[in-house]
Amino acid sequence: ELTEIVSKGVALHASDIHLSSNNRPACRVNGRVRFFDLPVLTADDVVGLIRQCLSDEKFEQFMKTGDIDSAAELSARRGAARSCSASSTPPRRSFPT
Repeated sequence: ELTEIVSKGVALHASDIHLSSNNRPACRVNGRVRFFDLPVLTADDVVGLIRQCLSDEKFEQFMKTGDIDSAAELSARRGAARSCSASSTPPRRSFPT
C-alpha cells in the first residue's frame, strides 16, 4: 500500500519516493537512492500505487500519457499530511514526501 511506502520514506526523511516496475520501491535520502526491503513491483503494482494518490481525472490522464505531475494528500500514521506526485514512465515514479 502506498501509505506504507510513504511512511517508510517519511521515517527516513526522504525527499522522494521512486516506484518502477521490476524494481523494489526506493526513496532518495540526502541525494542517494535507498531501496526498501519490499517485494519487486510489477507494472500493475505501480499503476495500482499511483492510482491511490490521483483523482479520477488525473489517473485517466496518467493512463493516456504514461506520465503525470500532480499532488495529493496522504494521511500518515503520525497524522501528518504528505504530498504525492506521480510520474509513470520508466525508470522511476517519484512521490516527494
